[in-house]
This record gives sequence, structure tokens and C-alpha cells, in this order.
Amino acid sequence: MFIVTASSLNTYSSCPRKYQYKYMEEFESTLPQDALLIGSAVHIGIEHFWLGKTAAEMFEAVDNYYRETPNFWNSDKGEVEKVKITAYLYGYIKERAEMLPLYEVLGVEEKWSETLHVQTMDMTSNRAGKFDLVLRRKSDGEVFVVDHKTSAARDIEDPMSVFWGKLTFDTQVVMYLDGAQRKYGLDRRPRFVYDVIRKTKSKPSMTKRASRKKTETKFQFEARKAALTETLPQFRARMMKEYTTDPSRFMWREILITHDEVERRQDELFLLEKQIQSAPLQYDLPRNPNSCLSAWGACPFFPVCAGQDDLSTSDQYRYKPAHSELKDS
Repeated sequence: MFIVTASSLNTYSSCPRKYQYKYMEEFESTLPQDALLIGSAVHIGIEHFWLGKTAAEMFEAVDNYYRETPNFWNSDKGEVEKVKITAYLYGYIKERAEMLPLYEVLGVEEKWSETLHVQTMDMTSNRAGKFDLVLRRKSDGEVFVVDHKTSAARDIEDPMSVFWGKLTFDTQVVMYLDGAQRKYGLDRRPRFVYDVIRKTKSKPSMTKRASRKKTETKFQFEARKAALTETLPQFRARMMKEYTTDPSRFMWREILITHDEVERRQDELFLLEKQIQSAPLQYDLPRNPNSCLSAWGACPFFPVCAGQDDLSTSDQYRYKPAHSELKDS
């Protein structure tokens, strides 16, 4: 069955050929991007928080996740990122603990699916997804779909920035609002909140400035700099202080979206789905060179598009059923 998710629509919009490799031929890279690994680790911790788990249980779940990709997490970079993730999550516990009594948790990592018949386009849409979190506020019964994000984007601090402005017609926001209304039998669309942890680019820094002396070799200078650089425990203490004392590191912001904007965006998404469904499968879908590079690096399928590698024979790719995260385990 042809299933549509926010991720698959966004992938097709970005590059049809990437959509083909990921959702039609069903391959993924065996080398996950660092940013995705970090985001997933934080996400797992937050998920367990809203499930009512203790801090010890949260970090046990995160530690288990680290074991899935030891090459990254046991590297020098991975060890630094683990320190930061620990600080993010302890700060999150501190900032969000006071919210727990105010809300009823309706769902955590809750799957949803729906079949929509679009008469105006003579098509059937099979949509699916997974809500990070759905809450009902006890004081007035308002329902909120909450999406957890980690971001180091600078413009996240500006409420008038493009980062926030584009969310009023974001694919995921629009699809999830309708999906939640139907799944939970609500008489109107719920509200949508972005729960954001502002990541840091900090790393162990020098505790004292050092200049190379005329009498020392390069090796001696590097050794002296290393001796003046924060140890991992010192870096951990600094990160913990920053994230447990600075509430601005954590943002809880409602995305205000009008009924007309939702309807307009829905029409755009249905048109995009129609385009995907009518694509001639006997041909490769078009490549979009403008999407080969992003803030996270090169597209994992770039070597294939460039003729440097092959999906079926390379150890850089493996078969993964499309939308496997939505299937019952």
C-alpha cells in the first residue's frame, strides 16, 4: 500500500531521486549522520520522561541506545556529545517537571494512520505518522500535539525568524493536526507546540590562553595546550551548570496556524501526493543537485547519484523497509 508520511513528502520535495532510493527501493545509509544520532538519543530520554520514568530509567534507555552505534559514541567526539546530552536531559527534567501535574498524557510515540478520499483530485491518500507527545491540559481540556526538537540554529531565538515563520505551513504540523483530531475524536483541531532544546556547539576549552614559546617544539606546545584544556569531568560540570541554571535553553512555543492556512497547505500536500502516485515507475525519478549538500553534510545517496557507488553491491547501504518505524513490532 502506498503510505504517505511527513518525512516521505519532505524527502520527495527535496529530491525525487532520494525519495526513490529511500522509499521505493528501500535503502538507507549504514553511516548515520552524527546530528541524527544525537537527536535520537535526546529524543529517547525525553520520551521516557513523559512516560513517567525516573531519571535513572531515562539514562539507562539512552545508554542502551549508545550501544547500537559504538563506533561513534566511543570516539572522542561521541564522548563529548554524551556529556552534552546528559546536561540537556538533566536540564529538561528540571524545566519540565513542574508541567507534569498540569497535563494528562494522552500518548507518547503514538502511531496514527488514516485513509482520506480526495474527490477533487480523484485519489486516495493513506497517511501515517507517529506523535512525539499528545497532552490534554487539565484546567480547560485543551489538547496539544507536541513535537520535540533539538536545534543549534541561531535564529531560533528570534520569534520573527524564518525558523518559526515557516512552521505555520510545515508539512508535519499540518498533517499531525488533522491526524490527531481524527485519532482522538476531537471536535476541533488540537494545538501544536514545539518543545525545543537549544543545543550547544561547546567543547572542552582551554582554561588559560597559551602561546608557543620560541624554545619549545610543536609537540611540546601541543602537549602544553592539552594540559591546559578542560578534562571531561570539568567540561561535564560546566555543561551541567549551564543547562540546569539557564531556562532559555528550553523553549515551549505554540505554533499559531489559521484554519485557512491548514486548508491551503492540505491542498498543496494532496497535489504533491498525486504527483508521486502518478510518477512513471519505469524511469528513475529526477535528481535535484541543489539538495546534494545541506547543513548536515552531503546527501548519503550522493555517491550513487554521481555514479561512484551502487546500492545493491555497496556495504555503505542496506535494505530497510519503508516506514518500518510505523509497523507493529
